[in-house]
Amino acid sequence: MIPPQVALRAEADGVHLGGDDASPAAARALLGDFAIVGVTLNEPAHLARFAGVRVDYAGVGPFRHTASKQKLAAIHTPESLAALIAAAAPLPCFSIGGVNAADWPELRSLGAHGVAVSGAIAMASDPVSAAKSLVEAVSA
Repeated sequence: MIPPQVALRAEADGVHLGGDDASPAAARALLGDFAIVGVTLNEPAHLARFAGVRVDYAGVGPFRHTASKQKLAAIHTPESLAALIAAAAPLPCFSIGGVNAADWPELRSLGAHGVAVSGAIAMASDPVSAAKSLVEAVSA
């Protein structure tokens, strides 16, 4: 994850904050009202971290084990993921953690607004085809 200070210097449109990163309030204060501020949401207790602060989306999960992250929170069941998404409403939630194109119908039924992926593309034998499959799945 990129610290808010780096996002500011790079003139990035925003920043995604994991649980060990700067607070959403600090990022919003540094980057301003027009920046995109996203957060990782692994459990209901994390909601308190951004209470009263405008965040633009949450990466919610993990859905399953992923090789792209070493320090992984507990894997969610479909029921716990749906409950977490519902608890975060109306915040848009994007499912994270081991997600691939075939998962989208289930994740959508659980309330996810979209998916955030890295390994599904970066570790694919054909990254272009994997990316196209993901776009097609979430666009259907």
